[in-house]
Amino acid sequence: MIAALVACGPAPPPTALPPQPLDADALLEVTREITDLGARMVATPAEEDATALMEALFLEAGLHDVHREPFVWDAWVPGPASIEVGGAVLSAVPLSPTPATAGLSAPLVLEGTDVAGGLVVVTDEGTSRGVQALSAATSGAAGMIRVTEATADDGDLLVEVGHTLIGLQLPSVAVDAAVGAELRAHIGETATLSADTLVVADHTSYNVVGSVPGTGPGTVYVTAHHDSWNPSESAADNAIGVGALVLLARRLADGPAPGPTVVFVATGAEEQGLRGALAYTDQHPEAEDAQLVLNLDVLWASEGVFVVMSSEPRWTTTALTVADGLGLSAVDGGLPDPSSDNFAFQILGAPAFWSGRFGYREYHTHRDTLDTLDFTGASDALRVQWAVLADEVGVPR
Repeated sequence: MIAALVACGPAPPPTALPPQPLDADALLEVTREITDLGARMVATPAEEDATALMEALFLEAGLHDVHREPFVWDAWVPGPASIEVGGAVLSAVPLSPTPATAGLSAPLVLEGTDVAGGLVVVTDEGTSRGVQALSAATSGAAGMIRVTEATADDGDLLVEVGHTLIGLQLPSVAVDAAVGAELRAHIGETATLSADTLVVADHTSYNVVGSVPGTGPGTVYVTAHHDSWNPSESAADNAIGVGALVLLARRLADGPAPGPTVVFVATGAEEQGLRGALAYTDQHPEAEDAQLVLNLDVLWASEGVFVVMSSEPRWTTTALTVADGLGLSAVDGGLPDPSSDNFAFQILGAPAFWSGRFGYREYHTHRDTLDTLDFTGASDALRVQWAVLADEVGVPR
């Protein structure tokens, strides 16, 4: 017996499992699970579906302590809107948080002129909705009409929707380029704006949270928002970001333990003013001590520039180097923009990293669908995110 054991020698070490994939097929599979829910707008049944799916995906990924964290707020829900001028009724889409508005009559005026008391017609080129709405409100405008100048490759007219500023009660709507041209032909004439919107008081939304425990001190946060805006699949913003969140969670949970604990947060209600992220940081003030907040929002889109934004030069260097090695053209965008979940953490003083492909026509329109995305490029962008995360928490790339 002993001779037989000696002859066999020591048992071979267990074969290490290959790391969870970050390839195009894996990213497409998870992203499709999200887009199959359709629009995931707040205060709709699909918001609850998205919350439940995030719980299931986090549990499947092997995260610890997966749970929901509720937050209560007054949710805003869009409805039909219109502009009547010159005997024609033109279609519009309300921007959040436009109040219910019935029969607001005022002259049409152009941006850059005296807009006091008027319905100011602005373009979507070059300036954010929030800045334009704030400027219009402080200038005494009665309302704002934002024209989406872009069209899809097949000529389909696009309307970019979204939020302006939390608490701003200026009636604001978006229209397509054809409606914009019609309105500009009636400058100086009285138009009537109507918007059927709803505020759902004390609505409960959820952040979904899970973690990979670390072997030492410190905490890193990885975030992506699971809600959407426009009634479409909202693939680039932000189903693909949620897909990336799940794949990073799988990879980290299945590999060597990280040094710091890594907390994964799928936030709700980002599209209406970062509500979920702000609720999370309010409930978790310890997030101010984060080593890194990695935000996944618009990981990849159908067109645009891959921009790296970072609080720390070392993360920028890593991201640009890895992107270059993958043949992915990337540019240094400076500090992270305050328009996504990273900002809630930065308010506390935490450092953040956010990279994504920006400047695409489908943004916040009905054409932000799965079939517009290139998952080969997206998987390269995901590997950039993984390199930053892996280096920071001390696991192999």
